[in-house]
Amino acid sequence: QSMLAKANFDVDIYMNLIVHEVQSLTKATGAVVELIEGHELVYKAASGSVSRYLNLRLDRKSSLSGLCVTTK
Repeated sequence: QSMLAKANFDVDIYMNLIVHEVQSLTKATGAVVELIEGHELVYKAASGSVSRYLNLRLDRKSSLSGLCVTTK
């Protein structure tokens, strides 16, 4: 909640704070937040090694994360 308040309740700023925090906590080289838009997953926030892929669109049928959100 404090991070959302820090982002002034702006979802884009909040997602960026989250990916940087997750990257730091996990010592990963990068982190992303993907959102579903129709039949695609879109990188809406990205940090570190994957930051250059911001706004990348993946077909839900051809990605692992797409499979995760469509499998029952």
